[in-house]
Amino acid sequence: MLLNQSRRTRRRPATKGDVMVTPIGIPEDWDDNGLILFEEFCELIRTPQRTVRDWRRRGIGPRWTRFQGVGRLYVTVAEARCFLASAKVTQVEVRSDG
Repeated sequence: MLLNQSRRTRRRPATKGDVMVTPIGIPEDWDDNGLILFEEFCELIRTPQRTVRDWRRRGIGPRWTRFQGVGRLYVTVAEARCFLASAKVTQVEVRSDG
């Protein structure tokens, strides 16, 4: 048997243990004109606030708004959906010896 044939690469859906990993999304019934607080957005996308703050500083991610230029940061549901839709999906490659 050739060495190349002993190692096969196959693709399968990404899993975390025995639990299927689901993509991050915003519920369909949320109004596009609705507002999401900065903290809520970070929780929704399961990303630390410091990471999202760094994205904001570098001009990455959704466009944030403050009412009258002060106060808490908000993003519209539509803007959050657009950001999540533009995120690249990577495939997980699983190697098995067999």
